[in-house]
Amino acid sequence: LGLTHLLYFDSGTGASHLQSEVEKQGFNRNYAVLKNAFKNTLIKPREDYVDVFFRHLEQCASIWTPQQFYAPYTSLIQASGTGKSRLLRELAFEKGVFVVYICLRDSESRGYPKRSIIADVLTGQAFPEAHYLTFLSALFGVCSEFFDQELRKDAENICGRVFDIFISDKDDEMFELQNIFWNNVSEQMKSQETSNKPASVVEELESRYNDLMITLKKLNNPSSFKMLLALDEAGVLIDRKNNKGNFYHLRRALQAVPHGGDACFMALFTDTLSRVSNFSPAKRHDPSTRVGDGERLYKPFYLLDVFDCRMQRPAHITVSSSIAQIRNMGRPLWADVDEGAIIEYAMEKVLCDRKKARNIYEAEHKVVIEKVTEALAILGPRLYLEISNLSQQASELVSSHMRILRHVDETRESLATTSPSEPVLAEAASHIMNCSGILVQVLDHLVSSIRNHVVVNAGDQGELVGRILCLLAIDKAIQSESKQSESNLWNMYSQPITVQEFFDALVGSESCKKLSPIFAKKANGVMLRNSKVRFNHFAYVEFTPTRLDLVNFFFRGAAVFCKRNQKGVDIIIPVAMVRDDETPITEKNVTFIGIQVRNREADGPTGDEDQQEGSTQSFKRQKMDNIFKQTARYIGIDDCKPFPLPYLGIYMSLGVTSEGIEYNSTLDIGVTTRTDAKDRMGHLSIYGLSKNVYACFNDADSDIIESLLHKLLISYVDPVEKENGILW
Repeated sequence: LGLTHLLYFDSGTGASHLQSEVEKQGFNRNYAVLKNAFKNTLIKPREDYVDVFFRHLEQCASIWTPQQFYAPYTSLIQASGTGKSRLLRELAFEKGVFVVYICLRDSESRGYPKRSIIADVLTGQAFPEAHYLTFLSALFGVCSEFFDQELRKDAENICGRVFDIFISDKDDEMFELQNIFWNNVSEQMKSQETSNKPASVVEELESRYNDLMITLKKLNNPSSFKMLLALDEAGVLIDRKNNKGNFYHLRRALQAVPHGGDACFMALFTDTLSRVSNFSPAKRHDPSTRVGDGERLYKPFYLLDVFDCRMQRPAHITVSSSIAQIRNMGRPLWADVDEGAIIEYAMEKVLCDRKKARNIYEAEHKVVIEKVTEALAILGPRLYLEISNLSQQASELVSSHMRILRHVDETRESLATTSPSEPVLAEAASHIMNCSGILVQVLDHLVSSIRNHVVVNAGDQGELVGRILCLLAIDKAIQSESKQSESNLWNMYSQPITVQEFFDALVGSESCKKLSPIFAKKANGVMLRNSKVRFNHFAYVEFTPTRLDLVNFFFRGAAVFCKRNQKGVDIIIPVAMVRDDETPITEKNVTFIGIQVRNREADGPTGDEDQQEGSTQSFKRQKMDNIFKQTARYIGIDDCKPFPLPYLGIYMSLGVTSEGIEYNSTLDIGVTTRTDAKDRMGHLSIYGLSKNVYACFNDADSDIIESLLHKLLISYVDPVEKENGILW
């Protein structure tokens, strides 16, 4: 997994020695946890990603020829914590591939596996191509002898055993075998380098490679793909100031690997690189003049379907909101980190800055968010932001801030990235956003990133502002003193609140009184006002969710950001109508709050009907239409027909200058004749965007936040006029 672990401690006079001892003990304890977890079995996803990865490498190896491809190597690229290193181990154990694993991580890193013994021989200084030719020749020679020795010990599980030898540390019995192996490689390299005959080195490399492939045919592996040279954390090979760094010379050396035959080889570089093009550069950026039309590079492998691989569906709120549960959702990294430090650790991973994460944890220093990528890393896990595929920020967010890579195009210049629903990151981002002064900073960066086409959102800016308002409201409600306790401080934003508390924070307790008619409706003996909402982020969907889907989103702590052209709503907030946090949640007791967001200049409450272009009657018809389009049947969510529970529709009209809040039931204006909604639906229209109608703005920075949200509404550059304009 390539994990590190972060522990925070209060510092004080005379405490430095004690702190270092405690940190050392904590590191040793958690390093052991990560080491054991590395060998844990994951629940396989819908498609066996090990099999997909194996087939990719097998195909690459089988078609390697110097006439078609530059060298026999490809890359494994994905964000931190997705199990890249573990995938290599599973390849050895499940597919019987002889994997020579080399970890190049920094020697001071607390991650696992540790830096390999041979790493200095590959990265200690700037090496020429001849050095790497010698390394490959020595490696192939030592591998033949080593394989025969290990084959006699354990023929059935030889590939898995060999991999565990390569990842062993000094506390393992196997470590001495690894030490002997790499010492033999080093000695053979020294012996060959004294000859000073590059041509003879290439001949020796080819001879040893052919001998090794004959030996590897003894593997219980029917595929022709027999051997993988895996260089993990390989970004260190790339000199970003000099295109012709060690990676350049190593991949040129790989060209000497013979092709053809019924046993074949591939090299693999893995990392979270700031640019995939570092390992698989576009032709116009490649430093080698030999990469021409006939010498392509293999496409990188990036699909790692391991999200939620340890998740077990909870039954009720208490379980779903616990750290023990949320750490099993998302990437496998979280389940291997100690519960007591997981959110602080996630904060460090989001920010890619240990010092800033510590300052937020201690709440003693003001934190400055200097870079746009930092702001997008904070907002992304909560708001679901779409980042331009061609932007530098897309690659930086993958490499340094946990954003997931979805697709790399054939030119390797366009990266499609995403922030899937990940409760741990959302909780961590919530803590960061609510640290003093950070919300204003990240919103300011968001405005500039939209105007600079870094953020290219699904939907208009009004929908984005609507999502922000919902998060501000639920954060404010959760921060009330009654919601804080020692037991849930670091998962506080994953806790549930009542529908009443949410709307008190959104529009204020006085305006909330208008909702009394629908709030008083009961189901399962529970009033809607006392029902529970629980979300700290938005999950984007490409379908209309059913009530069973809403149950699953509730357990993730996610509200729904609806698909493009979803009928009736832009946002759906799941609501659990349960008596207490121990009551099982099923589709029979889940309802919803549907929110439609509009950013129109011509709209307004009934009190300002004279400002509307149409008559009073036409405005009433418009309201009827708005309400009708937010009914469960129109949305398509009423899988029970009619929808049996009370629910609420919200109409946010953000672009108008007139302000007001208005409540209607479906009975008030005759919508029931078209929907069969009867008295189960309530509808609230909110006009304007200011602290006069929204109570969720931070008190200290309310004016600044209001101004920034207004800027977001018009942060759109017309492609023709090149000017900012209102989105409709």
